[in-house]
Amino acid sequence: MAASSDGTKIYVAGMGGGLWKSTNSGESWTDITLNYVNASMNTAHSNTPYMVATNADGSKVALITYGDNIYTSPDGGTTWTNRTKCGDGIENIACGTWEFIALSPDGTKLFVGGDSRGWYRASNVFTNPTSTFLIPSFTSLTTMNSLRLGDWSSGPSLSILSEDGSKLVALGPKLDDGSNGIYTSSDFGATWSLQNQSVTRFAADGTFICETAANQSGSHVYAHADNGNIYKSIDFGLNWTYTGKVDSTGCPWQEYTMSISLDGSSVALTAGGIVYYSSDFGVSFSDITTLSEAGSGWSVLTLTNAYSIVAGNNWNHIYRVQLPHLTVTAGSTPNSQVATIPAGVTRAAIPATASLPATSLNFGGTVPTAVTVVPVTTNPASAASTPFTISGSTKIVDIQISGTFTGSATVCLDGAETDHLFHYTGGAWVELPSRSYVGGQVCGVTTSFSPFAAAPPATVSLVSSNAAADAAAKAAAEAAAAKREAEKQAARADITSKLKSAKDLTVDAFAKAEIPGITASNIAAVQAELLALPESTRTDINQVLKIAHKYEVVGNIGSDQINYMQSNSFIEIGLIPADSKNKVALVAAVRSLPEGSRDTYAEIKTAIDAEMARIQARKDRLVAAITRNSNRYTK
Repeated sequence: MAASSDGTKIYVAGMGGGLWKSTNSGESWTDITLNYVNASMNTAHSNTPYMVATNADGSKVALITYGDNIYTSPDGGTTWTNRTKCGDGIENIACGTWEFIALSPDGTKLFVGGDSRGWYRASNVFTNPTSTFLIPSFTSLTTMNSLRLGDWSSGPSLSILSEDGSKLVALGPKLDDGSNGIYTSSDFGATWSLQNQSVTRFAADGTFICETAANQSGSHVYAHADNGNIYKSIDFGLNWTYTGKVDSTGCPWQEYTMSISLDGSSVALTAGGIVYYSSDFGVSFSDITTLSEAGSGWSVLTLTNAYSIVAGNNWNHIYRVQLPHLTVTAGSTPNSQVATIPAGVTRAAIPATASLPATSLNFGGTVPTAVTVVPVTTNPASAASTPFTISGSTKIVDIQISGTFTGSATVCLDGAETDHLFHYTGGAWVELPSRSYVGGQVCGVTTSFSPFAAAPPATVSLVSSNAAADAAAKAAAEAAAAKREAEKQAARADITSKLKSAKDLTVDAFAKAEIPGITASNIAAVQAELLALPESTRTDINQVLKIAHKYEVVGNIGSDQINYMQSNSFIEIGLIPADSKNKVALVAAVRSLPEGSRDTYAEIKTAIDAEMARIQARKDRLVAAITRNSNRYTK
């Protein structure tokens, strides 16, 4: 599967044995198989499509088949030229199986590779029909053309990292320690260099890299390992850092199933029959196959933009998934950025600008509706009381939130591996706890927002001279946390007190008590259900939390969040029996209802009971039929 940069034009090879094209981001498809079949000069070999590639605007297309053919189309798949014919075609190159094809974003360079054929490169094939394929110089790298670039368990893999195809990354062969290294080229594949850091990194982690993928500019290159580890390079493959992990192990049953968004923030890949998605530069991944067919053998996948995925499986089905996502726009303050966070999204990734470092946030409690990141030009503390070293690259940012925020959040800023993350709070800089370094960002945990900075800690002498200030800041932070906890407990005590005297409750009271799930539309029903309990029970905060959680789950079921919910949420609030063998079918029955017919507990329960009755009726009919047949043959 291949797509244009804007995701509107998509090509899929091999689905149902044909070649398909979409010009509306996967909403509808056209079979263009006959267009290239009519151009064939090699009827003795299979013409079933194997892999397709396209350029940035989707106008130029290249295709390899399970036979020996390479086709190119200069007009989006309308007309085609057969470039090879196994020793007797226009290009006249060696026979064997093609396994990989890639096209540079500007459409000027075409790369093809195969186990028995090695690697080839062609230039300007769309303007020069007699272009000669060139064999890249792999012989100095343990004769890679004869070894196959990559081991049998990963297949040939090559990622183009520049508009013109000059910068490349490819996988090396499997080494004795079970790992493999990354090779890079900056001269269109003519010469290659083994990046020793990648060999050391992957061998130390006990990993074998299955495949690589990059965004169009090559600013973010990702590698997927057989133990589920994900690595990222932001320097064209020279150095690699661990970013996150997917649950499945082993390489995909078919390669080339990883795709990266244009800005590099979103990653989609398949492993173990599951489609995984990350919107935070590969730090965390979600299993999104519950949106379609779990357990299918996913073989093709592309990100048409950062939040829309088109995937195909070995049942010849194609799915398009639109994921909830935040939007980042320029703020009213000069050089600021505003990220608007929709319901269901708990992470915010704000790209770097000339004035701001890339900023990532992961909310562990109530998520605000928006985050604004503002550059701070002046250090709010004196140089003597600043516990880190400020250099020309140090960027201080003020992170501001809109809406309700409770709990804690992990904040990450671009920085060096030796940097720490500092927070200006209570009139002093304080180093954030739980420091980590992932994907080129230094992270820490906070419970409040104001200016932050990623920088190396100051020398010991300076830190010693500011010990009192640090202690005061730490005490202030602890006092603030204690105050928030006291406020939460006071708000919860106020709720139970009002329930005892049957007084009205408010949505704001639940928000202050950090009890989610209560809205203006359900507050009356929540209060009525609580007041219906015996007085001794309704004043138990645990009962309040239990009922509030029930309404939180019901609210999610009544929204598009149902697409991300599993049966355990239904079991928690008594909608589905824990021992039911039909959990998937019952959840599917609720999902099929319109939103307006699944926004109350009673409606959901009625739908589940009706589906259980239908399932039981089918079972009863089956038993009756079996009994009749048994009686018929025993007479």
